[in-house]
Amino acid sequence: MVTISKYNEHYYEVCKKRKLEMSSLFVYLSGLAITLLLLMIAQKQNYNSEIVKYAKLENGVLMISKSFIFVIIAFLPLWYIIAFRDMSVGRDAYGTQFRIFKHVAYGKFYDFKNFGDEAGYFLLNKICTFFSKSYHLVLIVTGTLSWFMFYSYVVSTSNAPAYSILLFFLGFSYFHQFNIMRQFIACGIILFGFKYIAKRDFFKYFIAVIIASSFHKVAIVALLYYFLYDIKIDTKKGLLLAVLSKIGINLSRFLVAKILVGTRYYKIFYDSKAYQTGYMFLEIVVALFLYIIAMIIENNYDTRDDKYFNFNIWLLLLALIVTINSNSIPIPYRILWYINMNNAVFIPYMLNYISNDRYRYIVRITLTALFMCYFIFEWYSGVDAVQLYKTWQSGI
Repeated sequence: MVTISKYNEHYYEVCKKRKLEMSSLFVYLSGLAITLLLLMIAQKQNYNSEIVKYAKLENGVLMISKSFIFVIIAFLPLWYIIAFRDMSVGRDAYGTQFRIFKHVAYGKFYDFKNFGDEAGYFLLNKICTFFSKSYHLVLIVTGTLSWFMFYSYVVSTSNAPAYSILLFFLGFSYFHQFNIMRQFIACGIILFGFKYIAKRDFFKYFIAVIIASSFHKVAIVALLYYFLYDIKIDTKKGLLLAVLSKIGINLSRFLVAKILVGTRYYKIFYDSKAYQTGYMFLEIVVALFLYIIAMIIENNYDTRDDKYFNFNIWLLLLALIVTINSNSIPIPYRILWYINMNNAVFIPYMLNYISNDRYRYIVRITLTALFMCYFIFEWYSGVDAVQLYKTWQSGI
């Protein structure tokens, strides 16, 4: 029997948690607002997306543009929030990542082979322990690396950096950095490798992917992107390909199940946690909506010679294929983050094709509203365990 006192105690705890959630949301939104405001000011100050033009030497004197100063300051609010958080903020931050740090800092010296193919992350932890045995240093370094790589990529490539940062935030990717730290460092490395895809320099892109996979081995899937760049895709045929992928993957799983049933491999293959995601309904809606917009733009505007546009259509198609097959393929979320990592930059690029200002504004508002719905759902679902924010509290 639940007593009144017990009920009141539970109610108090629920209210306290909700208050903490709202105060945490205020912290994140404040950081975002300052960043967006400063980036918009930078854009008004003759913003140039080529970062090398921000600062230059004239007669031996370093000349720094006003926009460059605003861009630097805009980096700081969201960086401070992620770098100086407590280890309890971010599920894997106090789980897998903390265990790895303890092995490196306090256990016996682990060989690279003990970390499988992710020796890069081991090395990063090992380097941190040379300076401090505090886990906080690892959080500072990983938070700084992941946020710096994405932020610098955006300000140097996006035609609307403030809007790109907003999409990155509303798509919850900023918060994934608190949790899956290794993967988002790998994503940042691959983003900088994208320029080698455009230059058709396979060797340098291959090196970038290998370095990324040393932090998170799933990054190896990004090697496929290099070969998609020169392959022209028709969006309507791509939609058919997505439907066929659904049929093909389900049929193959059915046939494999018939072959493996009764063997130990059946349990390994079908009872694995990696296959228990289920359908990613909200991700399907976002992926389908983005693909439809791209399809409309392709059919109404001349994108034939735009290889960057075509390349990103491939990524949107892959995202659609992964989401509609999320109940049938392993670790769909992990794969999807590698596919979607350029969306925040590509979306404003894609919308620039819409010549009618009114239509472009409507599509932009609709997309933003969709991303806001996604953010609200993720926030109140407790994704990534970032809802109870606090700065560093522990001496570990």
